[in-house]
Amino acid sequence: DVPCNGNNTSDQQLCNQNVPCLGNYSVWSDWSACSASCQLTFQDFPIQSRSRICEGDTLGGGCVGPSYESIPCNNISCPGNLTDWSQWGACSSTCKIAGNGPYQYRNRSCVGYSTWNATYVGCNGSNTSDQQLCNQIIPCLGNYSAWSDWSSCSASCQFNSSVSPFQSHSRICQGDTLGGGCVGPSYETKQCSFGILCPGNLTDWGQWSACSDSCNTIGDGPYQYRNRSCIGYSTWDAKYIGCNGSNTSDQQLCNQIIPCLGNYSAWSDWSSCSATCQINSNVSPFRTHSRVCEGDTLDGGCIGSSNETQPCNSRVSCPGVLSSWNTWGVCSQSCHQSYDLPMQSRSRLCEASSFGGNCNGSILIQTRTCNIFVNCPGFSCATANFFISGSQWTDQLSNKSSVEYKELLNQLLSQFEKNFTSEKFTNELYFQDVQFYRNTNIGVIVRFTYKAQMGNTIENCEKLINFKLGSNLLGVSIKPCDCWINQTVGQENLRGVYTFPFTIVNNILTTMCAYNSSITFQTQCLINNVTYLPELVFASLNSCPLYSPTTYQLINTANLNVTIANILNVTKELNSIIQNGNLTSNFDIKLISTILRNIISVNSSSENVTNGVLSSINSLLSSNSSLIQSANQIYNSSTEFLFLLDVLGKQQSNNVSISLKNLGLTSYSIKPNGNPVYVYSTEYNDKVGVNISSDDFDDELEEFNNYIVLPPQLFMGENKVQVYSYIYKESSFFTEVNKTIESLILSASLNGIDVKDSSSLIDIKFSKLSGVSETEKSGSVTCSFYKVKEKTWSSDGCNIVRMSSMEIICQCNHLTNFAKILNVYQSNEESLGLEVVTWIGCGLSIAGLVLTIVSYSAFPSLRQKLAPKILIILCTNLLCTLVLFLALVSKTEPRGLCQTVASLLQFFILSTFFWMAIEGFNLYKMFVKVFGGSSDSNKFLLKASAFGWGIPLIFTIATAVSKPDYLGPGPGTISEKDSKLCVVRGFSFYFGILLPVCIVMAFNIVILLLTIRGIDSNASLQNKMKSIKKVRIAFACSLLLGTTWLFAILAVGKLKVAFQWLFCIFNSLQGFFIFLFYTLDNKKVKEQWVSFLYEKCGWRSKSFEITNVKQINTDSGNSTLTLQMNTL
Repeated sequence: DVPCNGNNTSDQQLCNQNVPCLGNYSVWSDWSACSASCQLTFQDFPIQSRSRICEGDTLGGGCVGPSYESIPCNNISCPGNLTDWSQWGACSSTCKIAGNGPYQYRNRSCVGYSTWNATYVGCNGSNTSDQQLCNQIIPCLGNYSAWSDWSSCSASCQFNSSVSPFQSHSRICQGDTLGGGCVGPSYETKQCSFGILCPGNLTDWGQWSACSDSCNTIGDGPYQYRNRSCIGYSTWDAKYIGCNGSNTSDQQLCNQIIPCLGNYSAWSDWSSCSATCQINSNVSPFRTHSRVCEGDTLDGGCIGSSNETQPCNSRVSCPGVLSSWNTWGVCSQSCHQSYDLPMQSRSRLCEASSFGGNCNGSILIQTRTCNIFVNCPGFSCATANFFISGSQWTDQLSNKSSVEYKELLNQLLSQFEKNFTSEKFTNELYFQDVQFYRNTNIGVIVRFTYKAQMGNTIENCEKLINFKLGSNLLGVSIKPCDCWINQTVGQENLRGVYTFPFTIVNNILTTMCAYNSSITFQTQCLINNVTYLPELVFASLNSCPLYSPTTYQLINTANLNVTIANILNVTKELNSIIQNGNLTSNFDIKLISTILRNIISVNSSSENVTNGVLSSINSLLSSNSSLIQSANQIYNSSTEFLFLLDVLGKQQSNNVSISLKNLGLTSYSIKPNGNPVYVYSTEYNDKVGVNISSDDFDDELEEFNNYIVLPPQLFMGENKVQVYSYIYKESSFFTEVNKTIESLILSASLNGIDVKDSSSLIDIKFSKLSGVSETEKSGSVTCSFYKVKEKTWSSDGCNIVRMSSMEIICQCNHLTNFAKILNVYQSNEESLGLEVVTWIGCGLSIAGLVLTIVSYSAFPSLRQKLAPKILIILCTNLLCTLVLFLALVSKTEPRGLCQTVASLLQFFILSTFFWMAIEGFNLYKMFVKVFGGSSDSNKFLLKASAFGWGIPLIFTIATAVSKPDYLGPGPGTISEKDSKLCVVRGFSFYFGILLPVCIVMAFNIVILLLTIRGIDSNASLQNKMKSIKKVRIAFACSLLLGTTWLFAILAVGKLKVAFQWLFCIFNSLQGFFIFLFYTLDNKKVKEQWVSFLYEKCGWRSKSFEITNVKQINTDSGNSTLTLQMNTL
């Protein structure tokens, strides 16, 4: 009985996993054969192997233990193999050795044998080398024995420098085979050292020669000679004389007395002919010359004649004798009419000689124009001078017989006749003489006669003077020959002013004197014998009385002979005349300067004379200032006064100080002590003066109203230096239009030292005078000096250090008359305001251009396109122009540097404008011809570079080569201001800078208008742009195109100042505006800088997302995208 109804008490099921089961190996296989029959190396040995198979494993369980085994076998060494024999080598020696020949060898190798057994020898020990006897017989070299002793000298003395006595020794060659010999000489020689001179031997005497002369010379007889020679003596010593100096020549007197012949001197010059011509056929003129016999003895004389004679001018007939001229004959006519002039003649006779001579072509009849200047009844004459418009000179016009002369003469005659006839002035006109002369156009002088149709002589003269000859005749001047035109002579307030009316020839005018009508003088109209034109001949205006008695006094004083004896009296007399008299005419001022010159030329150093001269000038300055200025225009008297004052200052040998109302003088001799010299003004009791001191006043300078500080570098050496200074309160001698003197005028001079272009600057201060109007305050204030010869004020060499409303402090590099000058009308000088604007604007532009160049150069993504590359180049050129202008344009010395700066400025200015043209062309492509075609930007930039830099370089080189003098200051300077700048001047400026600049500007203005029109007409590009944005784009484009430079060309006429201000503002700030519009206002540039700064500062990087995409369709069918970037 099975409990539980036999139910199973156990159960099983498959596990829910896969575990592999191990298997069992089969039986090992048999061992295999050995892998090799021998062992080659220690590591590489042969083996046997066996294996077994894993059975019964599941799921890749495998079996325990290895399935493969191996064991070493056959450790037998490998025998190896022999290679082939090599070629036989060279023989072991090069010669045949006694008893044995040379050998040659060859080799082979054993390869592939075992190396693991160190004692094993491969290839069964077979030989690996072989040898055999060489089949050759070569002799072997031997060796020398020792040298033998030196032999005796070959001679007992030395004959010459090339052959010396010598010693010798030798050696023997041993051990050589087959005649091989030994290396080296077997014999040697050397010179003997004693250098003994060989004495030589005398030969026998030769035969006596013939006598040296065939005659006896003065004081001595003739000689005969014999000779012998010294042979075999040494010649190597130049001072040695052979044969112990024995004589080698001998002489003796000849036993004879014979006179000697002399020699003639050279022939003398031929004498003058005995007559200049041949009177008859029997007697001819002759000439002679002679020579002298010299050097003869015993009256031997000379061979030949001592005199010679020869005929001369034998066929020249004596000219005839001219008789005296007879009297002039009767004139052919008694008046001038038509072409024919009144002529008269005279004659003389020729009395011929008997030999047929004549008067050698002498003039026997003379003719001349009669000295008659009377026109025939009804006829008048005139001279016309004019130029023919558009004509060109030829040399044929100077020949009155040439075709060209006659053709032009006929044309003029026809034109004259036509014009005079059409005006009903005359119907008879004749040319008496016509002369053409060279000029820009052909110049013509015509003398003609005419018969007036109506009117009297005066009316015809007036009409003729104003006659019009035609539009092709320029500068016509017609002067009648029978009347004189109006003329005004004389001087107001002197002897009077007189105006003479039209006057007929030979008329006599009687005129009353201006200041005394009871006195008259006569004037006659006469024909000038040279010009054949009428002129007024004055009897004398001196017969008329003077206006002022003061003038009489000045004339009398001027006629005095000034000497040391009377100089003080003359000085006092002049001072008295000026103080008590009444100066009324310009001639009075001229007379005063003449008297002062007479006084100062005596060179008196008397202080009384100096005081008197200065008192006279002080009184003159207190008189009528307008009269002084008027006299200066006529006689240049102010220049004369300043010159005389300078001479007077130099003449002071003692220290002197003079103070007067209108001027003062101080002269002081200073011994250099290393301190500056102070020249400062003083004012007291209504007088002005000047002090000079070498004391240290640095702490007291502020108390001086006006001063000049001379640096110690001007006083070199130990000798005293005279310093003299003038101060002027009245400025009548210093005048110029459009300028006002706002201070006292102070000068300083060093006697004998010309101070200019000094490296040590001179400090100058001026205080403002009262009384300058508000209108004058609108001008510019400068430190200026007076240029006496030019009669103008200049600030050249002076710079303002500090300026206030009441004073100005300057530094200058020279000495002269200085003052504070107010330029009321801004004429020919810079405005201070314009200068300040220029410096500030250029400074901002330089900074802006540098930032623009750095921004676009530092970030490659900004300059991938063509436009930014052009912008970088344009900014670089403009930057170079501004830096050169600010730093070097006023450096006029040295000359070479100044010329270089001028050339560089020309190049960079032109290059800037040419790149503006390139920028304009690129704008045209971008906005007008949008996507008009593809082009290679690199190729375009290469061509643009050749255009933008190449053409300016050609202009610059052409200017430097053709007109180097027009680079910087030099001849042809237009204004004084230009003379201080290193710029291109003259025609080189107009054609080398202004012309190409104007062409580029005209091109860019057209481009600007087309660009604005293209933007305005394209609705998709504009997108209904606001007006203010249009203006902004137009202004930005105009900056790149340089059109604002147009203001410089328009700065003329009444609007000159306004356009100058516009030009300075817009163009000095051009670089700054470019920075604002193309750098600071450029989103991409700002994004690059923000990213760069965030990265460098370690901040969180900014990222951007595209939030707005606009598609713009262009007229060409293409499209572009505008992306709006927002910062995340």
